Amino acid sequence: MPTLLRQIWGFKNSTDLPPDANLHADFLAVNVNFWLPPDDCDLDPDTGGMKVSHVDAPQAWEFHTYDGRTDIIKAFFHENRARETYTPYRQNCCVLFNSDLFHGTHEVHFKPGFEHHIMNVTMLYGHRQDDELHRTLASRPDLAARWQSQSSAWRSLSFSRHRQ
Repeated sequence: MPTLLRQIWGFKNSTDLPPDANLHADFLAVNVNFWLPPDDCDLDPDTGGMKVSHVDAPQAWEFHTYDGRTDIIKAFFHENRARETYTPYRQNCCVLFNSDLFHGTHEVHFKPGFEHHIMNVTMLYGHRQDDELHRTLASRPDLAARWQSQSSAWRSLSFSRHRQ
């Protein structure tokens, strides 16, 4: 069965963003993310890209937990000995990954001015619960008891109502 495009967003951030300011996972299965402004808007080529962790958000977590509780996410990273892959900022560069993986924009230092702000487009496909590749906490019994208890819901109520 084909994986359908479910959401498309555009984000425009300010010229400066601290590290891990938007660390999260998404509520759908596949994330396609690409950047729009020219490379010369990025004042520091070592920043502005995307970090994708090698750790999945547990499906039992509530949306508000995996979408912004950096304190819980970082503790989960520590216990999972999480590694990350960094993709540097480049205009028209596309990053494609499993939306279950925690990810976020790296620290940002762009030129001042509205036209220079970091801007990206995110396209989300499929549904998390239908993703056969999702690694469950059952593969890590040492962590399952502690982290499974975050909640029984995995997405926001608004996205659970109008699904096909």
